[in-house]
Amino acid sequence: MPDVIREFLKRLCFRFTGVSVPFISASASRRTFLCVGAFVSIQAVILMSGKSYMLKKIRKEIRESESRNTVKAAIEQHIPVFDDMVAFTEDIFIESAEAISVYVKSRHGATVKLFYADAQHGNTLVDLSSVPATPYKSQILSTQAGFNRDSFQKVTFPRKDRLAGWYNMQVSDAKGTERWVPVFARMVKSSADIVLIESTNTLKAYDTGCGIRSNYENPHHLLGCFTRPARYPINYNVNPLVAKQAYHDHLPAVDFELKRFLQDEGYAYDVMDDDGLLREASLTGYKLAIFGAHNEYWYRQSFHAIDQFVKSGGCVLYMGGNNGYRLVYRGADNTLVYENNADGYLLNDSEIGGLIENNFGSYYDKRGYMTCAPYSVIQPQHPLFEGVDTNLLGAANRMNIGGEQEGASGFETDKWLGGSGGFERLAAGLNAHGGGADLVYARKGRSHILNTGSVAFSGSLHDSDTRRFILNFIRLCGVPLS
Repeated sequence: MPDVIREFLKRLCFRFTGVSVPFISASASRRTFLCVGAFVSIQAVILMSGKSYMLKKIRKEIRESESRNTVKAAIEQHIPVFDDMVAFTEDIFIESAEAISVYVKSRHGATVKLFYADAQHGNTLVDLSSVPATPYKSQILSTQAGFNRDSFQKVTFPRKDRLAGWYNMQVSDAKGTERWVPVFARMVKSSADIVLIESTNTLKAYDTGCGIRSNYENPHHLLGCFTRPARYPINYNVNPLVAKQAYHDHLPAVDFELKRFLQDEGYAYDVMDDDGLLREASLTGYKLAIFGAHNEYWYRQSFHAIDQFVKSGGCVLYMGGNNGYRLVYRGADNTLVYENNADGYLLNDSEIGGLIENNFGSYYDKRGYMTCAPYSVIQPQHPLFEGVDTNLLGAANRMNIGGEQEGASGFETDKWLGGSGGFERLAAGLNAHGGGADLVYARKGRSHILNTGSVAFSGSLHDSDTRRFILNFIRLCGVPLS
């Protein structure tokens, strides 16, 4: 059987079944039978035995394992990638003293441009390089180890003045193929009082490159998880969006609205990726921790880190929705393992359910999904609304759905947990059928917590009343201007 047909059948079989068929020592008809048989058999197991003892036992072992970094949470697979150009990083993160590098293989040669993504100015070109053409058949991706770097061209750039945050690498070839490879440069902590936690785990759950799977484009796994290697391609441009352009991007790009707001108002801030909350005392010294538009995927340790921060008097501002709704953990070889949690599962989790109630005050459900609306203020006399026109808070919003619906309560919305944890409801989104986000607040000793409960909220920060409301909270936390 020709190599092209063999690889096509392997890829087709994997797409439908999630199983990599070896095709080693069988006839052509036998190979076809293996693929079709695997599809039929696995679908039968899924349909008739989805809640069988064995599947439940496997999932239980994953959840309860005391040594998560040794768990093989996905069946090892080797996926052929047929794209003319493949580009990926060693990992999406680099440390403060590291250079920025990308691994490229291109059938037609490629130009690599490095940009720094700044909230005020957008992508600023830092450097560029080129990669010669490299003939090849296909690249093999391991779902445990990623790509083998040895057969790729490595392009290395220095960081721009050691600036932390997002860099972009634009990789393009003569045929017009283009990839955007983001890298997050970690920082040495500065003297800022505010830290913004970037939703890097959520980004990697949604986005890949080269047409390979993500957590949301994932064939069924018997083990109920998605494992993403560090050396995994990603195609996402974190360039800040046009100021007056309606958009619906709910990943790092929308958080530039928040960064622009902080800079315009004169507040310095540090940036931290999700892994920062795994490091002991990472929040020590900060007055305010801010979560952006969509921080869905949390480590178990993250819930504890925020709890300790609040107990020590730190303030928390959730500028998004769908917060802490799914679990992720670090596996072997720096892989990320996304657990297949049932909806609402974490609220009933014996370890972290109480932490969610005490430190979130609201939680996501599917009502109101992909709709937008303003907030109706319930407590207009609350000090946070001082100087704010409370008539339909957040009515004007750049982050709308399909260019038709506007409002700061939207996309995905979190609902008040009924006063548990000491939270009070200040405003409620007007989305139909009870689907609006609840804007909740609590004071816990020296700590103040505000949760907007909406992925779309940052899109309203150009509105003067929305800005004043958030500024009132920042001042309440005792954060001085830089």
